[in-house]
Amino acid sequence: MKTVIGLAVLVATAFASPAWGQETCSDTVSAGVEGDRIRVVHTGALYNCCPTRFDYDVSVQDNAILVVENEILENPCFCICCMDLEMEIEDASPGEYTLLFVWYDYDTQTWRDWTLEIDIPDVGQGTADPAVAFSHFSDCYGSMSSVTRESPGVSWSTIKEMYR
Repeated sequence: MKTVIGLAVLVATAFASPAWGQETCSDTVSAGVEGDRIRVVHTGALYNCCPTRFDYDVSVQDNAILVVENEILENPCFCICCMDLEMEIEDASPGEYTLLFVWYDYDTQTWRDWTLEIDIPDVGQGTADPAVAFSHFSDCYGSMSSVTRESPGVSWSTIKEMYR
């Protein structure tokens, strides 16, 4: 009986650990400005293996643009993996800003953030509220160049759908 309980505790502990059975992800964030658009790339992000999509909340307060990355899970899998994500914001008003990008980190079980000073040129865009133009994410351990899934997610193959 002790062996069975000990094994159950060992298995439960292993599966509760966020990094169980996979390599550590790099969580690298980069951003750039082109005209009135801001592109943010989040590589090596640790998320559930079966996200439905990723939503991005964008808000502007004073001279700061806040972008919060949210994983949307309708049918989560019992696994996590490294993914590459990319999003673009359009209609950003001209000016100097601090870009604050925030995401939930499964490794540390906390919210993390990354900042960058950016300068958005006046290209005649006016003063509209910035909005998400598009977002993409890769499959597990994939790269944006090899397999890209548009958010909301494109359906997986029939076999993968059965195990979601």
